[in-house]
Amino acid sequence: MQRAPRQLPGWWLVDGSLLARRILHAKPNSFISSFCQRAHNFRLISESVNARTVFVFDNDPSSQESDTSTRCWRHEFLPGCKTRSAADRLGSRSLQGKYVEGMELLQRRFFPAAGIPFLRAPRGVEADDALAELADREIAKNRHVTLLSTDKDLFQLLRAWPHLEVLDPFSLDFVTPHCVKDKYGVFPHRLAEFFAINGDRSDRIPGVSSVGPKRIATLFDPKSIPLELPLNEVLARGYVLKSNLPKKFADILVADTAKIERNYALTVLPSPRRSAENGVGISSDLVRQLDAIDLLELACETEQKRNEELREFAGRHAFKLHPDIESLYRAGKQWRRLLFRQFGQQYTGTPSSQHTRMQTDDGQKKSRRQLADFSVT
Repeated sequence: MQRAPRQLPGWWLVDGSLLARRILHAKPNSFISSFCQRAHNFRLISESVNARTVFVFDNDPSSQESDTSTRCWRHEFLPGCKTRSAADRLGSRSLQGKYVEGMELLQRRFFPAAGIPFLRAPRGVEADDALAELADREIAKNRHVTLLSTDKDLFQLLRAWPHLEVLDPFSLDFVTPHCVKDKYGVFPHRLAEFFAINGDRSDRIPGVSSVGPKRIATLFDPKSIPLELPLNEVLARGYVLKSNLPKKFADILVADTAKIERNYALTVLPSPRRSAENGVGISSDLVRQLDAIDLLELACETEQKRNEELREFAGRHAFKLHPDIESLYRAGKQWRRLLFRQFGQQYTGTPSSQHTRMQTDDGQKKSRRQLADFSVT
């Protein structure tokens, strides 16, 4: 009897920039604490399903305000494409300063101390490009990948489902291929072609005029088209469009072939490579920078530094700690009570402000409240 092959650990790849902007917009007064809490939760959940969490950020958030026109490779082929600054996406200049300061603090202090790997996308590409490239590479290595993002551009990667899944980082609901079909009228493997024709207002990519999304969706609907072929093949190879397609619609698509092909190269993920035949794509220098990213090496290096800090902390306090005491501590109240009983004299903790304000004459009940909120510092 042959033993089943051992499943390789998977990856949870988090769109850190999008997550940070959404949290900052929703909770500007508790941005840092809310982000840290959610990041810890992601790490604990991923470890329970034999996966490792890695956060991916845009490069140098401070440059998004003053140097966005040269950050993304797409701007070379379509001026104005994806040039919205972090302040524009947040809707307020006051939040821009909090975002830049928060990102610097999180990347310099929180992630190294928490033992959570993170990386910045190479300058010239966005976090979406890095996420798509890393996900495609890890799937080829037979590793399961879960993307934590609500970016619609990443939904096209669901063509590799179920080897790749997309998880909403806020509701923790999975985005399935049928969810994409219900929202856009096409399945994930046709989503880039859909945006190439329809355009993408959020990324400032103009679409084909006089054609709506419902009409575009019928182009890819097998019920309406007898023989389904990708649009880029239809246009590039000069195939005759379907006989039941309105002539006006066909004429519009053929007239805008160059625009559609350019939009497709700007929209599809992973991003195409620039070559003599394909003039639109990322340069060879950016390709080398993306290929140099090693997720496993990054995760092992981060965990090693974290374990060394834990051992040093344990030596200073003269008692043994679990190598991942932080995960156990945050896993539930039972571990907190155990720590309090064994090492209560060596830890310092303060009850939350909510229970501090509560006045009660029942000393025993108050003690239990403090025990539930006991925190390790």
